[in-house]
Amino acid sequence: MFADTPGPPVNLRFEEVRKNSVICKWDPPLDDGGSEILNYTLENKDNSKLEFGWSCVTATLRGCRYLVPKLIEKKEYIFRVVAENKFGPGPPCVSKPLVAKNPFANSMLVTWGTPKDNGSPILGYWVERREINSSHWALPPGPPIARVVATTDHSIEVEWDPPADNGGGEIMGYHVDKAMAGTKDWSRSTERPWKTRNFTVYGVREGAKYTVRVIACNAAGEGTPGFTDAVFVRNPAGPPKNL
Repeated sequence: MFADTPGPPVNLRFEEVRKNSVICKWDPPLDDGGSEILNYTLENKDNSKLEFGWSCVTATLRGCRYLVPKLIEKKEYIFRVVAENKFGPGPPCVSKPLVAKNPFANSMLVTWGTPKDNGSPILGYWVERREINSSHWALPPGPPIARVVATTDHSIEVEWDPPADNGGGEIMGYHVDKAMAGTKDWSRSTERPWKTRNFTVYGVREGAKYTVRVIACNAAGEGTPGFTDAVFVRNPAGPPKNL
């Protein structure tokens, strides 16, 4: 068996989000590289300032859970975690953005009365929002049309068409997530909303089968994901050799 550095941890998520702290949790890599995981390194950075680099939160962690203190209220962060074995560190798993705030600090409860149905039952409601000084109401956008265009033994190249429905707001960028086919352990590959409509996904295991999803973002938030077909991570077949 060939030994190597581990794959990325999976399912990086948050618990007990507060204005000054958060608990980060994740699951071990699907591929340990053929050697025991010795350590995890957790980093974060200010997601509103692209030029700022990553800051180390902890570099000596054996478990898959860590309380991150000393966050700044209302600042948006992203986190990434890397697994390490005796051959070295592997690729990171990157989180979705997180705003440091107490629960319900920036939310509101909206209620309304039931309208007359005029002889036809009410099937549901749409809730929209807009900025105070804007004349446009926005909903999260619809799904992009995503497809795989190429694979190698360590990457998946995807491209997509914009969603047919932009939700009434300009598309500000896209996020790309990956998961092993048949699972829901999605991990984010983009650190920020991606401006172009193609992306190369790394941190995948050779020979494994993955699905990729693409999510469009507008002022109302992240929209419905668009999924690629499942694909195996492998180099393309070469031309047949002459006998």
